[in-house]
Amino acid sequence: MSEMKQRKKIVENEDSKPTVMPSNTDKDSTGKDKDLFATYNSLMVSYPFTVNAVQAGVINILGSLTHAFVLSNEGLNAYDTVKYMFLAMFVITPMALIWYGKVGGMGYTQAVQLALEWVVFTPIVNFCFMTANTMIDQKGSLPEYLSEDFYGPLLKIVMGSYIFWIPFGAMRNSLCPPNMFILANCVGSYFWQIILVSTGIL
Repeated sequence: MSEMKQRKKIVENEDSKPTVMPSNTDKDSTGKDKDLFATYNSLMVSYPFTVNAVQAGVINILGSLTHAFVLSNEGLNAYDTVKYMFLAMFVITPMALIWYGKVGGMGYTQAVQLALEWVVFTPIVNFCFMTANTMIDQKGSLPEYLSEDFYGPLLKIVMGSYIFWIPFGAMRNSLCPPNMFILANCVGSYFWQIILVSTGIL
């Protein structure tokens, strides 16, 4: 009888234990995160250029601000900040959208895509960037492509791109889905912008 009573007490104690339910705060925060991400993806599909251009411009400005106020005492160069933001939004972003859209739809492996990116895309995008940069500085005049003032910085940027962007690209391809490549590149561009300005290449 005593054994039966003990078992009955154990069952009663187990039934009386409170059930732990997830808090509304956890549900709300998770739901909000999902809603924000879903909204971002929806905007990315509906307005790919606008979303990518805006985020590229914002991150580029953050890179310039970080260099100006955190890493140096030079202060902010408003002309260069606006110029590099413009180049990021209206030169690099459309080229990146076309490139990743075309190459991503060809069914190549990630290794082949990355190889093509650095053999074909990197030299072209840097050449276009330097051409546009020089034309802005010279108020519309085309650069002298054989001048050391043009190809010197161009070669430095291309070589620096390989040192920085190849490892970054490999990490991006292994961690991000293809539709997030440009956003991931924007994050990389934050550090790349700081490197370019800090080393005096631009």
